[in-house]
Amino acid sequence: GDFASLVRKLLGPIYGDGVMSLLIRQARDILVCAYHGNLENFVRTYLSPAAALLAEVK
Repeated sequence: GDFASLVRKLLGPIYGDGVMSLLIRQARDILVCAYHGNLENFVRTYLSPAAALLAEVK
């Protein structure tokens, strides 16, 4: 769905397709458990900063 596409867009260039299903599952768990489903807050405070940091260290 949209969530998987978002994770794929932000983390796909860093990780590639081999681990994408695992990353999507882990990201969904974090979204639900830590962010109580608040996608906007999750993307702003977790997913986008993580993608930016990983892109720098890659």
